[in-house]
Amino acid sequence: MNHQLETLLNTLDPIDKAIILAKEYYGYSYLEMEHLFNLTTPNLKSKVFRIKKRLVKMEVKK
Repeated sequence: MNHQLETLLNTLDPIDKAIILAKEYYGYSYLEMEHLFNLTTPNLKSKVFRIKKRLVKMEVKK
């Protein structure tokens, strides 16, 4: 399972990977992430949604 997840995460560009890891793995709030990535909360929420959607789509293709 870890290898699969690592493989999927490595297909993301570095910023998207950092955003999804900060939110889902490390549990950062959107407010904390605003300061880390210099993005607004709505922008971060939409990025997280799109990244998750892309990861699911890539996993289904396998």
